[in-house]
Amino acid sequence: MSSNCRKSIQNESDILRAIVGFSSDAILIVDEKHSILTVNPKFESLFAVEKSQLIGKKMIDYENEWFNGKITSSLLDKRKPNVFSFTYKSTAAGTVTVIPLTIEESQAKYFICLINEAMELYERANKDTPHNPYLDLNSQDVQMKELIKTLEKVALFDTTILLYGESGTGKGLLARYIHQKSKRNHEPFIIINCAALPEHLLESELFGYTDGAFTGANKKGKIGLIEAAHMGTLFLDEIGELPLNIQAKLLHVIQDREFTPIGETKSKKVDIRIITATNKNLKKMVMRNEFREDLYYRLNVMDVKVPPLRERKSDIVPLANYFLEKFNGKYEINRRIEENVYHFFEEYQWPGNVRELENLIEKLVVVSDDVIMIDHIPANLQEMEIVIPDDTPVTSFDESLEKLERKIIMETYHRFKNSRKVAEFLKISQSRAARLIRKYTPSS
Repeated sequence: MSSNCRKSIQNESDILRAIVGFSSDAILIVDEKHSILTVNPKFESLFAVEKSQLIGKKMIDYENEWFNGKITSSLLDKRKPNVFSFTYKSTAAGTVTVIPLTIEESQAKYFICLINEAMELYERANKDTPHNPYLDLNSQDVQMKELIKTLEKVALFDTTILLYGESGTGKGLLARYIHQKSKRNHEPFIIINCAALPEHLLESELFGYTDGAFTGANKKGKIGLIEAAHMGTLFLDEIGELPLNIQAKLLHVIQDREFTPIGETKSKKVDIRIITATNKNLKKMVMRNEFREDLYYRLNVMDVKVPPLRERKSDIVPLANYFLEKFNGKYEINRRIEENVYHFFEEYQWPGNVRELENLIEKLVVVSDDVIMIDHIPANLQEMEIVIPDDTPVTSFDESLEKLERKIIMETYHRFKNSRKVAEFLKISQSRAARLIRKYTPSS
């Protein structure tokens, strides 16, 4: 094998290791003898274990604890990917995808286990509860202040709440905040993402099942998340993705506070509060017969719109600092943000809302050195749309052109602070860029 080929393989190996390390899914890799080869940091965090303690150990020694049953014989020996659900110590739950992989040159077989937390379970809301940015920040935005005041009042009553708004606005954080402020705050707060699981798994996870209810069912049966939330709060995220047949069953739970596990003949009573969230227009879905009208009105007793981040500009910088502190702590470093990066944050439209801001801050923390600078912002985000304000009075043609030119130069210079970068962005010569900057920003 040539040195270039070996170097290419080594580089590819390094890239794959980096991807596994930064993956948001927990990853476990097992060889054909069912020995654990490696796990990533997310796996260590999820199952509270250290990689050094696992390498070389047999999968069979841990799978009952991690995955509610033996997967070695039933899944790892098969030739095609398999997916199954799990619940771990009432602290986490989701799906495990087991993918068989053969390296052709050596015929070595490996099994990649991707653990996706479709649901997050917290046995006690006041135990290991993640920080809530809305609490820590004391939001500066008038809309958010009013919204939080409303939620604090509503939290005291067991009424059903529907949170709606664009994806990534923080509906899940607000659902947790409602639970924390409620009389149920010492009881379970259980989350399930209705869009994250296939229909057959979603039904069994919600309602549970009895011994032998279906092929592949745990021999001991399993309690569902509705039952696990007894006395606490059940948060159904992406409720618009709930299949119609499960909508009917959920309606029964809301109306009668009882449910029937799969394979069971008798119903069970349950005392829970239900909070739902969606980024879809449920009313239009009702009109298209995609969502049950009776369920819609049951869920919509109290509806709360969560505003997008672009409509609450005063929260952008505090949120950015909150996430900066979070990821500085996570990676044990001390990055800081350059002032013109904050200006960019305030001008950017944030189509992905708070989630996009959080993800961007983590990326910037990872790729930067000591200071996060404007150069670290991905180029596709720095592309901006220049628009003449609607209230700009149109006088003469030349004067209007000059106003637009001034606006473009001032905005680009405010962002890049540098005539060379302004020239590159506007695709003009640097001398022309420098002349226009002097014309419209004399202090520069």
